[in-house]
Amino acid sequence: MKSWVVGIAGAMVLVAAVAAQSTSDPRSTLKAGLRDAGEAIKNLEKLASLTNPAGFFDPKNPGGTPTPPERDPKLLPIEFRLLGTKPGRWTPEVVISRHQGLLGNVEEELTYGMAVAAVGPAVVKRLAYFHPGDPDVALDTAINGKLLSRSILAPYQSDQPGYAVEATLTIDGANECDALAGVIARAASEDDALTAGYAGGVCADEWNILAIRDLSDVPDELASGEIEPITGQHTYRLEIDGERIRFFIDNIFAGEAEDDRWTDPGSAGLLLDGNVRVTVTGFRVFSLAAP
Repeated sequence: MKSWVVGIAGAMVLVAAVAAQSTSDPRSTLKAGLRDAGEAIKNLEKLASLTNPAGFFDPKNPGGTPTPPERDPKLLPIEFRLLGTKPGRWTPEVVISRHQGLLGNVEEELTYGMAVAAVGPAVVKRLAYFHPGDPDVALDTAINGKLLSRSILAPYQSDQPGYAVEATLTIDGANECDALAGVIARAASEDDALTAGYAGGVCADEWNILAIRDLSDVPDELASGEIEPITGQHTYRLEIDGERIRFFIDNIFAGEAEDDRWTDPGSAGLLLDGNVRVTVTGFRVFSLAAP
């Protein structure tokens, strides 16, 4: 039985190209700096440069919180000591594959954040049920509560039943079909659990269109087909219009299916299953309605 993990990139992972270490490349000698880093430009004209708006960073610590020193290895949980391993630092792939993504509890977290901004953490803790724990629900100092609103999630929640969800991904680990990565649309959740959705994904040398009924159940395969083994970066798009579901890879039609179980727009996001790592360099949701 497979477990289907859904996540979303609230902020896309930016992949920077590292300049070749060559004296002929002007980027190789650029100086570092938080606000005054060296710049190199070719065939372009720089018109403006803006810093992060107020409320989205801590002005007292604009570079972010310094990474704390490594802890004493003797303090690691026993499973790490028995295996002779150490926990690694979080990577973009880890962040995007967490359960607490767009289709997890991000709506609930946004609701709590807006409530804390409106009435304060003490009142929210009295009104909401957090037991048996006693979490600190105060907003991070880097967050301006006045900027929190439902519109933050708008790019990932289409109000049109017919729309497309598209992601540009570099997939590592889907070498066998016990791992899968792709996109999901018309998704719904209840109590942080996925209860509905259509997904288009790839694994090894196969593409799939799936109807997901429940995270604890095996999805229904609506269509599938063979492809060249997945390597490098590709763009995956799932289009849903009425009962018609179409899947594209690099703008090339892969296959389609029809299903009428879920018609509400729902949410859109990424589908990650199994031991798979993904770098996201693009994500968008757009209507299929005629202009």
